[in-house]
Amino acid sequence: MAAIVMLLIVASLLPDSAARRIADRPADVLQWVTSPLVRMLTRLSQQVRGPTESEATDTGAYQQALLNNRKLRRQLGEAHRLIAQLSQIRQFKLAGYQLQRAAVIDTVPGSGITIDVGRSDGIDRGMAVVHQVHLVGLIVKTTPVSATVRLISAPGTTLQVQIGPLQPEATRHAIDAHIHWGVSKDRFTVLVGRDKSLTVGDQAYLTDRNYPEQAHDFVVAEVVAVHNEQTDPLMYRRAWLKPPIDLGTLGHVFVLVPIATDRHAG
Repeated sequence: MAAIVMLLIVASLLPDSAARRIADRPADVLQWVTSPLVRMLTRLSQQVRGPTESEATDTGAYQQALLNNRKLRRQLGEAHRLIAQLSQIRQFKLAGYQLQRAAVIDTVPGSGITIDVGRSDGIDRGMAVVHQVHLVGLIVKTTPVSATVRLISAPGTTLQVQIGPLQPEATRHAIDAHIHWGVSKDRFTVLVGRDKSLTVGDQAYLTDRNYPEQAHDFVVAEVVAVHNEQTDPLMYRRAWLKPPIDLGTLGHVFVLVPIATDRHAG
């Protein structure tokens, strides 16, 4: 009100033409004077009463859209990872076999895992289980809806492998060896002659006849250390190898399943 009175006094001192222009638009002047106060009161009112139903609905819809977007991004990422894994696996000779994806539903640390596929899915004992290009283990027990996998890191495991650089098989200079899982050091160990070429980073590829042939050449472990053998350092070296992946934390694996053939076909 004081501002309005002051404006009227100022207007009385202005020339008639200017005063008439102001008088012709009193609403504009009043709005100009009071708009900052109105805006302040409006903000205060909104804070006190909270969002309207329409605003709350819009906010809820936006938050739901964000959640849906995050879920889709996770699913897309999982799909990309699955495609990458399948692409890696398909480089192996899998003629006559198919890949059965399975989720890990239980884990016995350092010994085995349980997966959610079983006899009703065509799963049987003796089938190899892999993840990407890595060997995971062998199925040792089945039920109609699940199967138990003995991990390659189970105590007492011995595997026949070839150890060599990460190169195609045609150019690989490999060492034939039997590697043993040592419980005390939580890794494989092998004794090799000093005349054998063996370095940290070399890979151990499966050649064990207790596994299906289609599982051969999957990676079992990687050389992480090589030292002179204490009992005969002039003749031998001892190497330690570890699986490149943590077998106890896998969320899913693939089972190499023979493709059923119709004996009466043809």
